[in-house]
Amino acid sequence: MADLVVTGGTIVTAGGSSRADVAVSDGRITAIGPDLPTAAAHQVDARGLLVLPVPSTFHARPPSMNDAPDPIFRDSLAEGLGRRRPS
Repeated sequence: MADLVVTGGTIVTAGGSSRADVAVSDGRITAIGPDLPTAAAHQVDARGLLVLPVPSTFHARPPSMNDAPDPIFRDSLAEGLGRRRPS
């Protein structure tokens, strides 16, 4: 049984994209495929969402929130990162 199964998302990889499920055990992706068994400690419904399985060494750094030309984008980014709105 997997620790986590992400179901129904659109899996995006370097090879393309398709609707599939992702099973994760011990912090590693153990299976990707359509209609995987959903018996897991946790399940996430990703219908309508993109799922991007990336290596654990992937690091992303958001742009400076003060440089965002669109205040709605800036405030949404701040909220998503759990930061106070810049003044």
